[in-house]
Order: sequence, then structure tokens, then C-alpha cells
Amino acid sequence: ATSEVKAAAVPERATADTAPAANTSAAERRLEPEIADSTVTCVCRRGRRNLHNLHCGGKFYSLMHCHPRCPAACRRIGLEFHSCEGPRQIKWYHRLHYKWTGCR
Repeated sequence: ATSEVKAAAVPERATADTAPAANTSAAERRLEPEIADSTVTCVCRRGRRNLHNLHCGGKFYSLMHCHPRCPAACRRIGLEFHSCEGPRQIKWYHRLHYKWTGCR
């Protein structure tokens, strides 16, 4: 018996070719995945003592893009790297009583 490993499908990055056209209907746009829902957020903090005071350091397309770039992104804005998180983890920050400053 041979075991097969299937690669996870990775959606394409939104470009002019894959972005919804201006003349598409609202129903058609709902069917297309939004880049904001499929991105990974770079999470920064103000220091080791401020574990619950978190800030967005930027959005990345995947964990593979976020992890090598996020520490530098945090340093550019004067913060420390905390983690790379998906949208579900970010939604939990409020419930966990974290102070979260989102991306602009």
C-alpha cells in the first residue's frame, strides 16, 4: 500500500486578473473568496510585559509569507513580533480581553 500526500490547495493572490470586475453582481462577488478573509495577520506587541496589548503589523497572504517578514514589519513600527494569526484567532482577542489595534 502506498500513501499519497495531497498538497493543500492554495488560492491565487488577488490580481487585476483575479479580482472581481467592476461590473460583477453582488451575488457573484459573494461567491468569490475575499482576500481579507483569507489573509494572515502579523501581530506585534509593545514588549514582553504587554502580552495583551497587541497591534497589527500588516496582512500577509499565508503563514509562509508572514513568518519571515512579520518580525521586520513589527520592528519598523517600533514593536516586537508576537505571532502570525488567522482571522479566527483575531476574532477571539476581544473575548480573551486583549487590547487589539487592527490594521488600517
